[in-house]
Amino acid sequence: MLRADLTSRPSILFTFCVLSISFLPSPLATATPPSLAAAPPASPTRLYFARHGPRIDYEMDDWVTEAYNPWDPYLSEAGRRQAVKLGLYLNERGGVNRVLTSPLLRCAEYAHLVTQGLDDTFDIYPEEGLCQWLHPSLLPGVDTADSLWNGAKYLKVRCPTIVDDHPSLVSPIFAETLGAFRSRCGALMLSLGKLECGGAVLLVTHAAVIEACVQAALPGFKLPDLEMGDVVELVREAEGVGGDVGGWRVQSVC
Repeated sequence: MLRADLTSRPSILFTFCVLSISFLPSPLATATPPSLAAAPPASPTRLYFARHGPRIDYEMDDWVTEAYNPWDPYLSEAGRRQAVKLGLYLNERGGVNRVLTSPLLRCAEYAHLVTQGLDDTFDIYPEEGLCQWLHPSLLPGVDTADSLWNGAKYLKVRCPTIVDDHPSLVSPIFAETLGAFRSRCGALMLSLGKLECGGAVLLVTHAAVIEACVQAALPGFKLPDLEMGDVVELVREAEGVGGDVGGWRVQSVC
């Protein structure tokens, strides 16, 4: 259910296409005219930031006995069902062009299950920049960022479409201060704006990451408290200038 539509009024974009055909003979008729050469891939125009769904540690006390890492709970059955529903919802919105996820299991599993509800098949790219705030108090037993990542081989057990060798756009360093975490999310937003995929991108991540990314794009904007499974939709209205991550607006929170 849509919780909030933050668009003040609908806008209609009219696109007029003009086809120019030249009938002049030319000895280079087989060459591709410069005007018809393949255009470079467009940057994203829409970002769906999805908080992962309900996790098993909220429902089962001894979940750690079945976990690969004690700080990395997997999804509950409710979370799994919610993921498929999100895929169906995104289909109604026109689908997505790429899927990125935090490398923590609950997010990677959620991203995989979301794609099961989409019409198209997608590879899922683990993105370290989407990981939760790497503060020692939140991750007892973790001493380096490398020890935090499960690795694609382990994730493929539950998420078969995870890509093995995807280089992250942003790689955080453990342990992060709050300032470093916010800077990481700002750098991620800048990189996402330059991503060569066009259309819409789904990013499965954590509540704090979504809030920090929105703050980086829209300083001073206050999101409502995000529940597990909530989605924040950002729409790009203009290109940022230089190192600016601006040009985005919040379309909806649902």
